[in-house]
Amino acid sequence: RGGLVETPKAEEVRCILAGKVVWVGPFRGYHNLVIVDHGKGSFSVYGNLDEIYVIRDETIDPGELLGTVAYNVQEKRYLFYFETRLNKTAVDPIQWLAKTVWR
Repeated sequence: RGGLVETPKAEEVRCILAGKVVWVGPFRGYHNLVIVDHGKGSFSVYGNLDEIYVIRDETIDPGELLGTVAYNVQEKRYLFYFETRLNKTAVDPIQWLAKTVWR
């Protein structure tokens, strides 16, 4: 559905587009998770976060700091999870970001 990105340390995670935070907190299999609703059925999902800097129902701008990447003890490295969804279906983030499919 989404993808894992390895980072060299606890990198900052920023929102890709403006939207409203609809989920913040632990989620089984994703450590701490943030979900942002961008409207018209489009969402971005940010998982395996350590610290989180946003709250539920907060409206945020593109590039706003969401949190930091957590260290994955089992994998022994920093891993960030990223997913994009359109109308409840996972969409390849590269295609999603290259074309404004939510408009």
